[in-house]
Amino acid sequence: MNKNTLTQSPAEFQMSGSRDITGIWNSNFFLLIFLGLLVLITHGDALTFGFAREDIRLLKGIGNWSFWDQYFYYWRPTWTLWLSLQYTIFGLNPHAMHTVSLILYVANAWLASIVISATGIKRSIAVATVSLWILMAGNTYSCIWISECNDLLAMLFLLLATLAWIFLLKNKKYSLVFAVLACISWSVSTMAKEVGMLWPIGAAAITAYQYKRSGQKICRSWKNCVAIFLPLIFLISYISLKILAQGPTAGIDLFPYNSNDKIVYSCPLMIKLIKMMMHYIEGIFYSYLPLELFLSWTGLIVGTLVGASLILSLAIRNKGRFRPNKPFLSGGLIWILLFSVHTAFNPSVRTEYIATLGTAFIICFLLISTETKKCLVLAILLLAAYTGMHVCLGKQVTEYFSPSSPALISCHSRMIDIPDLSQEKKIYLKNKLWYVDTDMMAKQKDYMYIEKGPWKKFTKVFFRKTVLNNFTENSEKQIPLK
Repeated sequence: MNKNTLTQSPAEFQMSGSRDITGIWNSNFFLLIFLGLLVLITHGDALTFGFAREDIRLLKGIGNWSFWDQYFYYWRPTWTLWLSLQYTIFGLNPHAMHTVSLILYVANAWLASIVISATGIKRSIAVATVSLWILMAGNTYSCIWISECNDLLAMLFLLLATLAWIFLLKNKKYSLVFAVLACISWSVSTMAKEVGMLWPIGAAAITAYQYKRSGQKICRSWKNCVAIFLPLIFLISYISLKILAQGPTAGIDLFPYNSNDKIVYSCPLMIKLIKMMMHYIEGIFYSYLPLELFLSWTGLIVGTLVGASLILSLAIRNKGRFRPNKPFLSGGLIWILLFSVHTAFNPSVRTEYIATLGTAFIICFLLISTETKKCLVLAILLLAAYTGMHVCLGKQVTEYFSPSSPALISCHSRMIDIPDLSQEKKIYLKNKLWYVDTDMMAKQKDYMYIEKGPWKKFTKVFFRKTVLNNFTENSEKQIPLK
């Protein structure tokens, strides 16, 4: 296995430099083809899909786009600009937009393998990581739901930012060019979705640590000081823009957890913080096991047993080897913790698209990094069961977004009567729903896929009984338990 970059001397780390990274780029051309085929096989159904839920409402021409526009409670100019560009180019052609989303998905997987390899990880681990990542159930949303391109865009520019920062650390002569490129990429990423808010803090900390260890005169240059503080400057600038767009609280107080939890907003700050912490912990579990996607208690229990057994088998296989692998495992864990923070505001499996890359890395690293044969067969079998479970859950999500899904037909039937919907879009919906009794379907409740699962029902009841009842008077009358 390649030498641990975190334990290399500064000279060794710098000598590996851009030559190694160039080789990684060249050797990954065929990997790009492989990943493209894997995405096509797994998520190719999306090419035949139409618009889902609020997709059609989000689309507007580039001439109507504004940097300060908000959608619901979001200020995400990169996201809205991307949708406007697609609508201007393709019109009401969802198949072209799904094709673009799949291309972004492949590009992200390819860049992720490059970033992993650039840190000194074996190529086999990098390839296995992105392959497993593609198959994880929660990531299906970003492929088949046009609105979820914000995750794809955020990940794309976040990976570019991370790769540029690796160039910065590996370059013998520290260059501000890489620092500026990385920070600009991060800014574009965060304006697509706020998942990477903590990336600048991590980048600044790693850079400061690396410069301190090097012990060279160059480390005391003004360029390095700028490189350390530049991410923090960009972070402050982004927060300032968000305040200008959404007010003093930057939109945090406007963000709903659930439209039915209105009582939460009238509760003390302590309750809101407790709910956010619970969602954050819940999201960390989602990055490994998509609990909300199981539609029955039987499936939830079996899936949990498979997930727990896989962890146990990998732990037994690597017993006594965790200390040498600590830097890599810590890196994967930190990735999960940093990019799961967004679930504190929006607890859903689909928000873990970026964080699940860390989960896939830890699993594949523990399976491949050690040469011992102990528990190898068992670990491979459990990994196959775990992966198969993800694929099956992903297919269930795909069925929800298929054009014939009753939930989507119900949703689109109600959209026809929305006053601010353009005539072009109404005609499009009517043409798609010509065989449907729209009046009848509009009365049907459009349940999201995740609302059907037992996990969400359990967590809602648990929160109400353990938190709201202890902090809110007459909470049972205000929020009836169902």
